Amino acid sequence: MRHKLSLTSLILVWMMTLVLALIPSIYAESNHGTIQVLVYENEEAPIVTTEFSDELGSLLSITGSDLVDITESEFGAFIFDNQMFTTPTKEFVVSESTKVHVVMKKSKEFVAVYMDSNGYLLDIRYDEELYLEFAGVEPTKPGLDFVEFIEITENNQIKVFEATYAVSNPNVTIKIEDIEYIFSYNELITVTTDLADFTHWEDELGQIVSFEQTFKMTALEDMELTPKTDGNITPHLYLRDVTGIRENAESFLARLTLPSGYELIEWGFLGSNTAEYGQHLPKIGDAQVTKMTLSKIHSVSKEFLLSLSSDFAYVRAYAIVKSDEGLESIYSVVRNKIKTTFELKYTWGLGNPSNDGVLGAYLKADFNDWGTSHKMHSENRGENETWFLYTETFTFIGNDNPSFGFKFYMVVPGNWNPNDGWQEGSDFGGDYRHKWYGSGDANLTKVIIPADGPNQYALPTPYGGY
Repeated sequence: MRHKLSLTSLILVWMMTLVLALIPSIYAESNHGTIQVLVYENEEAPIVTTEFSDELGSLLSITGSDLVDITESEFGAFIFDNQMFTTPTKEFVVSESTKVHVVMKKSKEFVAVYMDSNGYLLDIRYDEELYLEFAGVEPTKPGLDFVEFIEITENNQIKVFEATYAVSNPNVTIKIEDIEYIFSYNELITVTTDLADFTHWEDELGQIVSFEQTFKMTALEDMELTPKTDGNITPHLYLRDVTGIRENAESFLARLTLPSGYELIEWGFLGSNTAEYGQHLPKIGDAQVTKMTLSKIHSVSKEFLLSLSSDFAYVRAYAIVKSDEGLESIYSVVRNKIKTTFELKYTWGLGNPSNDGVLGAYLKADFNDWGTSHKMHSENRGENETWFLYTETFTFIGNDNPSFGFKFYMVVPGNWNPNDGWQEGSDFGGDYRHKWYGSGDANLTKVIIPADGPNQYALPTPYGGY
């Protein structure tokens, strides 16, 4: 379906933006989407930043000459997906992933537009005699060093430049069908197999990566790929936690596989910090779910990447696709990040054990090889009432819920109460005594279930003994 955006409708929608922002999203129910238009006529902020709504996935026609009435300049070009279009009318897909920059200029002005490779406008320069050099903040990319801007298009006294980068991260090892291959970081690689009855590829965690027998992907970190024969082809989003490629951030890579007959309309990520109403499986339109729509996807590999400085307990990728059956939202598995506090209350008469390098309680578990690396913090909450606590964060993909055994290991001076179950010696030598908290030899067990919330507790049940 096609629609035309006139000057009148643009101004009305621009004026309505502040009002609409106060209304809860009915996106999922109405199947309406928004498109963002930013209009520039100088080196300052856009003179117009507007969003307008129409049927999601429909084509909307914008006429550049309609914008002349609200500026002293004339229409110069549309910049979309790092391409320049100087035709006065251009159709765009209605989607939050559609972000259009409109360049207005006076007849004798030269305009230099500097874009990042992800479609983000870094700088725009105006001059009456020449194309001015970049004057913004040098762009950055995880594992890459900025090199220079290269000219990618020129027309009508407007030039568009795109940032280029050189690899700084070490090589990546990818095991394909049990054979290790070395690739440059960020290299676009081709993966293929001649396996009979092939249906899909899986990674080392058993997650489906692609339903394509031959596909392309970006080498960002070490991984394993194995072809399989037991899958059913559907629209699919693969999610990989690639945290570590950018400092002080969490990073996520998603890859889309679409069978024939489907069109991609919108894509991005969802984040949540609650499971109160099922948001451990965040969906578009859910309360307390943050929607992070992106405007750039790799044209060949169909990958999109996001680095976040904020911290979400639940993150997943989403895409809205269109077929003859209409619009459909598809979701990846969830990256879970669950904080679990191990808590033990004990009558302790030896002062504050947190001030001692050895005395106190230790969390021993499968995940620390039953060692003493996890000494518990102590809090005095009453006379001879000491609480020992240790918080561990468990990060995992999908429903592969971590399950592990654990126990509390107590350490006291070697001359303290030998008749109360304390054993001579300890992991710290003969000057101390130790005992395991609770009776019997059985370990405690904890299963991390995302639906139980982002903050969970592991207690000494069934021993009791508080």
